[in-house]
Amino acid sequence: MNSSFSVQFEKSIEYSVRRWIELHGNLPVTSFNRKHLAEFSEALKGLPTTKIRQVSNLSIRQAILLAKIENLETMGVKIRKTRIDHIKRIMQYAKNQMGIIITDPFEGFQVNLEKRKFSYINSRRRKSIPPRKILEMIDFCTSNYHPDTIDYWAPILGAYTGARREEIGQLHINDVQERAEYLVLIITDEREGQKVKNFHSLRTLPVPSAVLSFGFREFVERRLASNANMLFTVSHFDNKEKLRNLIEIRQSGRGRYTETYGTRFVREVIGQIGLANQHVSFHSLRHSWTDAARRAGINSEIRRICAGRLDGEDPTEAKYGASLMLAEKLTALDAVAPFLTLSE
Repeated sequence: MNSSFSVQFEKSIEYSVRRWIELHGNLPVTSFNRKHLAEFSEALKGLPTTKIRQVSNLSIRQAILLAKIENLETMGVKIRKTRIDHIKRIMQYAKNQMGIIITDPFEGFQVNLEKRKFSYINSRRRKSIPPRKILEMIDFCTSNYHPDTIDYWAPILGAYTGARREEIGQLHINDVQERAEYLVLIITDEREGQKVKNFHSLRTLPVPSAVLSFGFREFVERRLASNANMLFTVSHFDNKEKLRNLIEIRQSGRGRYTETYGTRFVREVIGQIGLANQHVSFHSLRHSWTDAARRAGINSEIRRICAGRLDGEDPTEAKYGASLMLAEKLTALDAVAPFLTLSE
């Protein structure tokens, strides 16, 4: 694979190729035709999106059959288009770089868009976590997880800052700094293994007062005293599910720090607070923060800068003119906090 590709992207292409081979067999590229791609596109409509290991290990035909029997959620247009694009890329490479085919039979192929009612689309969207449930979530995490782990701190930081899961999990100890009178989190892609979604995701956030009230400064001091590299640890269990020790969080085979944690959060925390199977995940905290910021009347520009998103602004203009604005950010973050846990 191209060394410029991320590990996650390479794994995604490998998955698409695996499903293609399962459907059509190990055909030579020179035998591919447009009908093959149309059949692949049709098959993907019935392929489950679930990440349950038993499903992902099934062949494409077995997985499609199980989806019908169990009424599992299946692949939508956006994901299906991505899988189709992977196969089209291979044909483009075979033609333009390898020269083993003269014409590309997949050129111009488009995935048919399925018209669905807006009510259905809305029902499948990721939901916010209600304020009363955020309180339950934080109480569960602080009562059940070690106070040096990502399981303890990520939900608190996600709720009170709106930061993305991976932005939190990839923090190094040196990404927490004192700036003037503020303790700040530096969300960056400077260090090896770090990634951000886009330019606007790069930001410096003062740690909200609500987060400090849980002992965040003391936690950072403990990590510094232990000569830590990464900010967070994860619990390491032996084969008998007994806690052995804490180890620093590390990247998965797909190059993500929080891939395993994200699954664990949904399974353990979301299930515990009674929101299982309701399209709620860690990213839902970002929606909750945005909802709370609107209710708190936070200026849209400050809201955008805190959340690290573009939100309809001109991309070029949004890159310029914003200083660290730590005082303004902290005022906004502290103003949002009560609305996160305020009963509706």
